[in-house]
Amino acid sequence: MTEKLYKQQGINTQALLVHKYSTTTELYNDLRGKRVAASTDLKTYRVYVLKQRRGGSEILLETRTNTTNFEIAKAAFWQLYHQHYDNKHLLLMACNSKKINVYRYQSKTGDDCYISADDALNNE
Repeated sequence: MTEKLYKQQGINTQALLVHKYSTTTELYNDLRGKRVAASTDLKTYRVYVLKQRRGGSEILLETRTNTTNFEIAKAAFWQLYHQHYDNKHLLLMACNSKKINVYRYQSKTGDDCYISADDALNNE
């Protein structure tokens, strides 16, 4: 509804909503105020590298992948797995905000946050 109000005022809502494609913005207009029920079984995967440091951790923004497809998340995880970071970095995969795979760079077999390149990844 807010998008429609801005559009009525002549504001470029595609730019306001930061949509790359106008078809995405048009989807807001097609809903015409209807309630859209969110799927309760939809899974969202996030993969990213976290740099741990005193005073708080930092997500390396250039490493982020967000997807509803596990195969895409898995490919992103293995691609980042082979990157070179020091042991202050964690590679994380989360499903619906729950951590499901955690790898500490430079860890070894037997360490808490070790995943072998031959291991199967958890998908939930």
